[in-house]
Amino acid sequence: MALSGSIGAGVPQDWANHAIGHELTALHGIDHAQILAIVLPNLLTIQRDGKRQKLLQYADRVWGLVDGTEESRIDRAIAKTRDFFETVGIRTHLSDYGVDLCA
Repeated sequence: MALSGSIGAGVPQDWANHAIGHELTALHGIDHAQILAIVLPNLLTIQRDGKRQKLLQYADRVWGLVDGTEESRIDRAIAKTRDFFETVGIRTHLSDYGVDLCA
């Protein structure tokens, strides 16, 4: 059901995280879930202007972040997302998996 499209009927959807994730999984052989944990915090940072209201809603509804400026709430929500992945044992940087894109 998750990928059938029915859960997103009538609402804007963004599957960029998965599209990027599939490419990186194919290139580097890293588990898809691990790749999503790497990509998501970075993608949210890049998309913060276009997704500002959704990120503020996410900060409030998921993390209970209601104090501070909008920018600080977005920053903290993204940081808490990365921290969550790390606390459940999923590393969140390509370098954690031996991938050096600068080489």
